[in-house]
Amino acid sequence: MNRLQYDLWKTSLAALVLLQVHVATPLFAQEPNEPTIGSQESFAGPPTQATQILRGHLYSVETVAISPDRTTIASGGGMSKLPRTGKPGVVQSFTVKELQALTKGEAITWDLKSTKRKATLTQPPGVVIGLSFSPNGNVIGGCLHNPPFADGLPKPAVVFWDATKGKPARQYMGLTEPTAMAFLPDGMSVIVADGKTAIFDGGFSGPVAFGDFGKNAVVRQPGGVIRVLEYPAFTVSHEIDLRKVNCTSNVHIDPMRVAYKQDQKTHVFDAATGRDAIVPAEIPNGHMRLSPDGKVIAILCEKVADKHLLQFFSVENGAAIGKPAAVIATWEPTMTFSSDSRWLALTPGWANDESLICLWDIANRQEIARFAGHKGGVNSLAFASDDSVLVSGGDDKTVKIWKLPAK
Repeated sequence: MNRLQYDLWKTSLAALVLLQVHVATPLFAQEPNEPTIGSQESFAGPPTQATQILRGHLYSVETVAISPDRTTIASGGGMSKLPRTGKPGVVQSFTVKELQALTKGEAITWDLKSTKRKATLTQPPGVVIGLSFSPNGNVIGGCLHNPPFADGLPKPAVVFWDATKGKPARQYMGLTEPTAMAFLPDGMSVIVADGKTAIFDGGFSGPVAFGDFGKNAVVRQPGGVIRVLEYPAFTVSHEIDLRKVNCTSNVHIDPMRVAYKQDQKTHVFDAATGRDAIVPAEIPNGHMRLSPDGKVIAILCEKVADKHLLQFFSVENGAAIGKPAAVIATWEPTMTFSSDSRWLALTPGWANDESLICLWDIANRQEIARFAGHKGGVNSLAFASDDSVLVSGGDDKTVKIWKLPAK
């Protein structure tokens, strides 16, 4: 699949999801003359340019992550293409070597301070999505996505690397289509997500998505499995099977919790205890993110063709928090909470062929910073653990570092 085919595929699927969300989501009234996130009226002055630009990827950057000690950036991506076409009606066969050539994946680590390249993460074939650091920063985990037609390849895997040397340490092969993973805070367990059709980082709606630390991987088709595994033994301690339930909207997973919708009820699953709680009130469908403190769910849902609405809800009682904010239209929204849950970084759209990244202060309901510089879509966002910098990865094959305002 070449890049044009891939972009058309993502856009078509996103349009279908937007239509479904529009039908199922209540419309919120916007106050007259209220600024729209990403519009020219909502932020004074030109956007800030990146502090540093990291170049070295050969393909689109689909995922970024920052180590807990803020010393290392990990970035990954790749590309998939369709096999050669043969004569109509003639069965084609492919060797494993030919199938391997259809998918190119790559992952790199960088020194956050010097921005120098540290290591290349060696791997089996597959586009790298959903990177995550262990709590001590010694291990990097990530999912490998392979084309669905590549049956001759080894099954897709969740791969764990030695963060210093870049060598693969272990693989977990127990999934059909791994899409994202994260370490639990104790470092002794990981969460892995499985689905049918992956749309890499930053897609609109799901059912499965990671929100913080740049792990915004998305599964388009309902269904899949979410497992909590002991590491490195990979013994299953908890499991959510979404293949046998009516799972709507998306499912968001962070290193502590899983938020998902079943029969229009929003669930928050505690990965450490295995407790599954239902949010009391109904929350609309849309692009969902759960705050790191577990108290707030952000929903980006459609209002009309040219705008979406961003609304926050309490996990405790399901009540809406404040008024909704309008966001200019975009096919590929990527958003993530800051580490202290006070800010939301999101990509509302484009200006002069450059993707915008907007920093939204949740309590004060205002856009406090705006960044521009990526050519094409922004696929992943990651805050440093102290919220001093934001890192982004995009279709322009670059990783960018943005200095954030002081709190």
